[in-house]
Amino acid sequence: MFFLKVVPSRYTLLRQWLLVRNKIIRKLPWQPLLEIGLVVLWALWLGRRYLDFSMLEWPHGREFGMAIQPHYIWTLLRECGDCLLWNGMYNGGSPAFAELHAAVLHPLVIIATLIWGGLNGAKVVLIASLTMAGLGQLWLGYVLKLGPVPRLWGAFLVTAGGHLAGRMEIGVVGVVLSTAACSLAIAPALKLALYGRRRDAIIFGFILALAIVSGQGYLQLGFALSVLPITIIFWVDKRFQLRPVWKEFFLAGLLALLLASPLLVPLAHFGSEFGKDVDPFFKSVQPLKYIPLNYVIDDLGFYYSEELFKIPIPYLYLNFIGWAPILLGIISLMRAGPARRKLLLFLILALFMVLGVSAALPFKWMARFWPTFAYGVRYPSLIQGLGVPIIVALGAWGADIILEQGWPLVRLAVSRKSLHRRVLVALTWVFMLIAMYRSLEAAYTFSYGWLFTSHNQDPVIDWVLSDVQTFDAQWVALPFGEHVWGIYAAENNLKLTDHVRPSSWIGRSLPPPFQKAARVDMNSTAPGFVSQRVDISIVRLPENRYASIRTADEMIPCEAEAQGGHIEVVCHSSEPGQLIVTENQWDGWTAVRDDQPILFLASQWLAVEAPAGTHVYQFRYRPLDVPLGVALFLLGVCLAALLWVRAHETEQLLPSP
Repeated sequence: MFFLKVVPSRYTLLRQWLLVRNKIIRKLPWQPLLEIGLVVLWALWLGRRYLDFSMLEWPHGREFGMAIQPHYIWTLLRECGDCLLWNGMYNGGSPAFAELHAAVLHPLVIIATLIWGGLNGAKVVLIASLTMAGLGQLWLGYVLKLGPVPRLWGAFLVTAGGHLAGRMEIGVVGVVLSTAACSLAIAPALKLALYGRRRDAIIFGFILALAIVSGQGYLQLGFALSVLPITIIFWVDKRFQLRPVWKEFFLAGLLALLLASPLLVPLAHFGSEFGKDVDPFFKSVQPLKYIPLNYVIDDLGFYYSEELFKIPIPYLYLNFIGWAPILLGIISLMRAGPARRKLLLFLILALFMVLGVSAALPFKWMARFWPTFAYGVRYPSLIQGLGVPIIVALGAWGADIILEQGWPLVRLAVSRKSLHRRVLVALTWVFMLIAMYRSLEAAYTFSYGWLFTSHNQDPVIDWVLSDVQTFDAQWVALPFGEHVWGIYAAENNLKLTDHVRPSSWIGRSLPPPFQKAARVDMNSTAPGFVSQRVDISIVRLPENRYASIRTADEMIPCEAEAQGGHIEVVCHSSEPGQLIVTENQWDGWTAVRDDQPILFLASQWLAVEAPAGTHVYQFRYRPLDVPLGVALFLLGVCLAALLWVRAHETEQLLPSP
């Protein structure tokens, strides 16, 4: 039997490959990809000074160090794995995942910190946040079916908006990230409300989960109390009958809660243990009638003053985008067609709700029933940032209406010996492009003034860090109230006590420092004096050991090593007592002595019985809330994947407007 086998030539294989490649290329959405690329390039240009990855160049803002210090838990992952579950870097330690101030569980923070470290990772997070806000606005332009020029203008303007860059006046990276994350959630929420498709619900659930874990809580509250409730207007038809889209919103909310469980479960477990400063008088809140002016005023002197009932903390109110989107937004109010009035109503009501929430109206009402929570929302003015993407969307809509007119036209003639051309130019396009450029220029000029880095190289800092280093795990105190020390301590594996944080453990004292640096002038003969560098003096307090055995007569020091939730202590004692390790005791800690499990004593600190002799103690923090949160997260991923596969591309509960 003979077989005939035809082997294609190289030319035939190349031709087939080219045909397949061209088929793929033709199916790619080139215009959206091009627009996405332009927004990314614009964000990179705006934040280009953050691309300097020198460890001496820090983003501007006096609270920058405090804002990113919790990010450093991810640097422990390669060293000791699950030790990162406990943040032992400051004030006696606390559960690392029950962190609300910094977005330690946001994928951007995790990936950036693992690749570039805490400091440079924060620079990447800032640039990515600018990009996220711009892409969210571009997405909103697609949902509103705007033309490419207004769509891109809106995305560029939001990326350069003062509601993002202005937060870096004091360096609060978490507010920039949460503002961008919550702004990104507006487009999928509106798209789900319009079309009601199952896959839109899944996408909105994922985006909403990212917003939940993006830190702070102010913007999440603002989104939940302003934009989200207004989607209800799409839940009913013209006869005021309930549409099935409400089920998709319920599904999206369920998915978001499941996917955000690694934060929500530990936070629910630990939340009642920590407290923060409250403001029962809402002193930082402006009256509602003055808030819109923050979108159009670019005078820095105004923000450093107390005019219009502000407090002189500019980052709370910096939201400048200029007059152009507001004036163009009026055009959208006047010329929107009947078929799109519900869309217009959604944007207007959402904007008014944002302004009302940022004026603390719901929190003042809530204070009568739940004062502890309401007074804890100290800075609702930060929620004003959610108004920017809505205002810009209205402005881009108005620009789209004007550009669609295409009049008046001017005929330009070019006549030469060999060339005769006549060109029609729409003056509307000329004027609109000029106006758009000028508005972008104004926003860029205002915001670029906050997006810069400062050179941090002070020999005194190096001297202080060298002098306070300890041979094992000990608590040290650095100059009080100076947030810059947080990063230096994290980079040098120092455990800080008496360190300023926005929240604290209720009813617990801070661990006493073994070594203390303070800006005081001290005599070299003073007890415990170590050194003095310029105006910073360092003293040693040997009685304040991290780990020691308390007997009936004395405190016997022990040697200790600590990395997050992994602590090892070696003690030598001639008589029995109690081993005290000045790390906060909490659910999830386990103790082992010489490979044998032992029980804790009732104490604020890790305390166990210590028999006489030489013994090795191991303490591990392995809480149940983290595995439970991760399990719920995986359940959410599996549920979303199953629903995505079963969903049909053509599924549509509501007709397209």
